Parts: sequence; structure tokens; C-alpha cells
Amino acid sequence: MDAIIEVLPNHPFFAGLSQGSLKRVAACGRARSIAGGETLFYAGEHADSFYVVLQGRIDLRIHRRSGASLVLDTVKGGDVVGWSWLVEPYRWKFDALAVQDSQLLAFDGDCLRHTCEDDPVFGYAFLRRVTQVMHHRIDAACKYLADGPHRGRDGCY
Repeated sequence: MDAIIEVLPNHPFFAGLSQGSLKRVAACGRARSIAGGETLFYAGEHADSFYVVLQGRIDLRIHRRSGASLVLDTVKGGDVVGWSWLVEPYRWKFDALAVQDSQLLAFDGDCLRHTCEDDPVFGYAFLRRVTQVMHHRIDAACKYLADGPHRGRDGCY
């Protein structure tokens, strides 16, 4: 937990949270590595974690009925991934494939939900941050699906 608590204050997602809040979050976390080519999670599986990417790259993908895979977004060191642990029925919406060896912090979704419920002030601050992640992912998916990856639209309306 000490190693996690040292990383969190310097990460943009956690900026501005109190030391007490950071300790609560760190208590839910653990270090995790994933090799390039491995899948972190698959769409439809039970979503039980929230991840902070320290190093590496992870593609968020959906699959077409034709079997083709579409990369909707890429997360890299400094980004976070995973909000499905927060929304029932707690199922991943995308696949997450490591395209490089990646170092992550993995946070238990049940632990985070309980922490948010037990401390509503922290919960509100944390959920505002998660909502920004959700917004970014939806916007990235919308841009890709509406216009393809290279057309340059600003988003979906």
C-alpha cells in the first residue's frame, strides 16, 4: 500500500484528493503487470476493477458482427481505464488488450464502491473523476463510429 500511496498524489486523476481519501483508495489497490498481447478484460465479463496505467499501452476495442475488431481508444501511462465496476450489472463494455507490456495499479471495484458509500464527500469527488473518464470514452467511441478514425469531427451531438 505504501508504494501505491506514493504514486497517487502525482497522478492527474487523483489530484486534489485529501491524504485521507488517497489512503482509502490505496487500501483498495494492488500492483499488476500485463504482457503485450494479453487481454486485461473482455466485453461482457464481470467488471470488478478500476485501473491506473503507469506504463504501457492498452487498446479498448469492440467487435463487429463480421468479426473485425475496432480500436475505439488507446490508454497509456498516466491514463485510467474501467468504469463498468461502478454501473450495474457490472459488465465490461469493451475489450482491453495490452499492446505493450504494461504496469498498472488495479483497484477493487467492491472496495471502491463501499469507500464511496461510507464517505459521501470522497464518493462525490471520486465519482466526478470517473464521470470524466466515462465522458472521454463515450466521446472517443462516438467520434470513431460517426466518422471513422481520420475524419476530424469534434464529437457527436
